[in-house]
Amino acid sequence: MSIERLNAILAKLAEAPSRELVLEFSSALVEWMGLKATENNGVPRLISPQTMKLKDYLAVVPRTVQPQLYRLSAENQNIRVRFAVLKKLKKDYVSQLVDNDPGIGSYQAITKNLDLGNGKTKFIPSQPYFIHFVATPEYDRVVLIFNQGEQKRIITFRGRLTHTQHNKIIEQWRDIASKSKPEISSILWKSLDIREVNKEFYAQIKRRFDSLVSIIGTQKSELAEILVKQFAVRMIGRYLFCWFLKEKEIIPSKLISSKMINETDDFYRSILLKLFFDTLNTKIQDRTALLSNDERFEKIPYLNGGLFDESDDDRLFRDLALDEWLADFVSVLENYDFTVDESSSRYQQVSVDPEMLGRIFENLLASQNPETQEAANNERKAFGAFYTPREIVDFMVDESLRAYLANELQVKPDELDPAFAANPSWPEKLKDKKLDADTALRTVKVLDPACGSGAFPMGVLHGLISLRELTGFQPDTYKLKKEILSENIYGVDIMPMAVEIARLRAWLSLIVEEDYKPDKPPSTNYGIDALPNLDFKFMQGNSLLETFEGVKIFDKTILERQALTKTEQLIEQTKKKLDSLQRQYMELHSQDKLKGTEKSILDKELKENNALLKKILKTSEQVEDYGLFDGGENILAIREKLKNAQDDFFKESDRERKGRLKDEIETLIWGLIRTSLKGQDKTDKLKDIEKFKKQNYKPFFFFELYFPDVFEKNNGFDIIISNPPYVQIQTLSGTPEQKELEIQNLSTFVKTGDLYCLFYEKGASLLGENGVMCLITSNKWMR
Repeated sequence: MSIERLNAILAKLAEAPSRELVLEFSSALVEWMGLKATENNGVPRLISPQTMKLKDYLAVVPRTVQPQLYRLSAENQNIRVRFAVLKKLKKDYVSQLVDNDPGIGSYQAITKNLDLGNGKTKFIPSQPYFIHFVATPEYDRVVLIFNQGEQKRIITFRGRLTHTQHNKIIEQWRDIASKSKPEISSILWKSLDIREVNKEFYAQIKRRFDSLVSIIGTQKSELAEILVKQFAVRMIGRYLFCWFLKEKEIIPSKLISSKMINETDDFYRSILLKLFFDTLNTKIQDRTALLSNDERFEKIPYLNGGLFDESDDDRLFRDLALDEWLADFVSVLENYDFTVDESSSRYQQVSVDPEMLGRIFENLLASQNPETQEAANNERKAFGAFYTPREIVDFMVDESLRAYLANELQVKPDELDPAFAANPSWPEKLKDKKLDADTALRTVKVLDPACGSGAFPMGVLHGLISLRELTGFQPDTYKLKKEILSENIYGVDIMPMAVEIARLRAWLSLIVEEDYKPDKPPSTNYGIDALPNLDFKFMQGNSLLETFEGVKIFDKTILERQALTKTEQLIEQTKKKLDSLQRQYMELHSQDKLKGTEKSILDKELKENNALLKKILKTSEQVEDYGLFDGGENILAIREKLKNAQDDFFKESDRERKGRLKDEIETLIWGLIRTSLKGQDKTDKLKDIEKFKKQNYKPFFFFELYFPDVFEKNNGFDIIISNPPYVQIQTLSGTPEQKELEIQNLSTFVKTGDLYCLFYEKGASLLGENGVMCLITSNKWMR
């Protein structure tokens, strides 16, 4: 068996998918490993599933009713191999095959103690099914699954062996059947380490990123370097998003292939910009006649969401010549396997997935800053924060949600263990608390105040989905994800591009669940729901600062004091009015003139003014004249108006209405800021501060202002989870940021301290009653 033979079978499979070719490739790979095929002249042998549930998950043999489960390897060898055709390639189907129906003499069923020396032992199965090959009824690819206990590593073969599959994985498998069982297990597990793909793919993308920055810098030498680098990140992000859309068959493969680039004059302007801005960002009915009649763009739905909104910065780069760079960049993408199914610590796919994009972009963003260039190359985030491995994210998410639920349900945390197991189930003894748990999960408010590219928000999204599915009250997965993003998750980061990537990852997570139906009429958008707008869910800002040049930009206490003064005035006015009405009432009554229309009018006025007085006296009904508003508006009414506008903006798909809503939100927010500055007699700062509005950048952040729904009912977040930046404050000595930090009234601030300490204190101040905070810390305090 040779690499050429394996590639030849995959090439045939790509041209004409079939069950026979899938089995041929699986058997060829078994031979490559040095295994003997089944005794029946190498023909795969049908075997019976051990559980009835697996039968429901398996496709049947053509023209029979037998479930497709085969043994590929002969008996009495170090490795046993099974092949299955699952109806769907989903995590629960894979788990049922590998974990719950392992077969007789399997890894899970028979073990023995192996003496490793030095007092160490290891459980090794005597006849394990080490490997499972899996296909689906489409028969267009072969998936290999290798598991160690609850953990699985998965690799997909199709088209041809990628560079990583050939050089880093397959070569290690040659003739491994002759090795001992511990060696085989170790080789297989290590060869499927996703970090190898991460490292190689990032290196490739980083080289293309540097090349793109250089090309644009030459063509646009008049533009600032930061603008060029931000555009380069955005370009790569958009193209990769489209590459994932190709995996979902939402965009035709040929449209964004290297072949199309090489065959098209000025591909960048004639195809790519039309795809980004005139197609994905334009409703089907609003597209130009020329575009509508171009078969290359047929059946591509409208996505919305903000990723493909053309900004003023984008327009600066419309006339670039990028085809040569694009051809080289896309040839790299074509050499890797992509998956839209995001991996977890227990379910790792040796493919480029959305989680990997987070790692890549964290490092690209860090590489924009010369001071963090070396750190970026070591997989370290800009501003001192490391990219958090998914194992740590999963652990922290589970522990935070467990603590939150235990408090809400008034149970001990360990009573919830079954809900956080590898194959989760709702605890039997907490069945009567399912409805309460669902309510708690629907209303939980979770913040990452240093969200980077979104590792923790996405971890929380997946954690909440798992728990909501256990409670049994959830809608379909797309609607559930959209609801969670709308109601439960918030992120802030100082870097604008990090926030854009966090939004991109959220959109990717949603698009995975979309059911694309190209046969439906265009009026249905081919079954695709427009993506939500995440501008006010993942926001740019400095979570630690509430001041600019020593001035508190949004001082809620001043507004409250002004509101109190206004309230006192209204109370006095209303009491005087009531007193006058009551005297008039008694006077008419004593003269026996309190009759008919006059009585009705007085009764109505007395009733209305009594009601008004009661309303004003409630502390929750404080009144504030905002000056820039229509005057006399209730301070809580403004917050409610802001919240409602943000809710409407989140789900709005019409471009014009979306623009109006965004303007309304910005007007409300900046009106409150202006009023606050006016109350401090600091209106001279308005011009300096409003320049940030134009730049779409904030060196400060006010959680109560930007996330009004969190503080309206909760008075804070239920969970704060993050990997805060580790930056020694003394390295900021003499900078404006250090001076601003010093006046924040944070008790943990010392000039020899570290920013992560300030994040702990800030996080605690943002928590609601019984809130949970889970942040990574340095181990310095242990010394």
